[in-house]
Amino acid sequence: MSSSGTGAPLAVTAAPGAAPAAPAGRGGRRTAAAAVNPRSVADFDEISGVPFVFARHPMCHDAHDHMNAVCSDAFTDMDDLFAAAAPPSRTVFVTDPVAIVKNKIRDDFVIPNAIDTTDPTPIAPLWARCSFSISAGHRHPTRRLTLANLREAMQRAIAHNLVHELRIAIGMQALHFRPGLNCLQWGTDIADSAAGFGPAPVPPTAVPPGTAAPAAAAASAPGPAPPTSVDIAAAVANAVTAAVRSVPAPPVAATAASSTRLRMLFNPAVSQQMHEQDGKTRRTEEF
Repeated sequence: MSSSGTGAPLAVTAAPGAAPAAPAGRGGRRTAAAAVNPRSVADFDEISGVPFVFARHPMCHDAHDHMNAVCSDAFTDMDDLFAAAAPPSRTVFVTDPVAIVKNKIRDDFVIPNAIDTTDPTPIAPLWARCSFSISAGHRHPTRRLTLANLREAMQRAIAHNLVHELRIAIGMQALHFRPGLNCLQWGTDIADSAAGFGPAPVPPTAVPPGTAAPAAAAASAPGPAPPTSVDIAAAVANAVTAAVRSVPAPPVAATAASSTRLRMLFNPAVSQQMHEQDGKTRRTEEF
């Protein structure tokens, strides 16, 4: 019912100059309406730091877990990104704030935690191959870290009260990790190609002073020549001959029948006589 008695419902209007209310999203995930136009934000004093994380590696799926556990933190030197002024302010960016962010993360978080890398020289070229992107919440697209995208992400984070969702992601897809991951040995277990892995460091073994010269002489002396096919064949033939000669010949027992057969073979007269005797024997048996 309306107070005027006409029966028409009263329209609820916003106060003059107030921002329109944003529609409610499912589960409260929809971004709240900006209190101000993000493009009009020129003072970035509200942002005290930007967290950074390592993105998932496409091949070595555990690399980002190791790197985040060791090196992940937040970039907090925000004053270094802005030109010096009196009084100090965060309104005008320096010429290349992106280079400052990359170098600060490398020098303050990666190199100090690479405790197994005795020489930090190989870290710089490998770090230069990493990609950097920035995002200001789930409703803001992740974009490559440039001066324009850095300014826009910070403006959006302030305008939408999403400073806590401002984040830098470091991509390591251009790096290769040796199987049996050890993320602290840059240049040895982390390289720019699978063929670039250096040999795993092996601690030198202690050698007594007196054995150093003989060991070096033995290592430099030529070894015996490998046997040829002729040598192998001669060795096999000698082994077979020796084995045959070592076996004794079986004894042969001479009997009367065998002696008679031997005489028949070598004496034709004995053979004829034996045949005649066999014939007489058979005739006698028949009668």
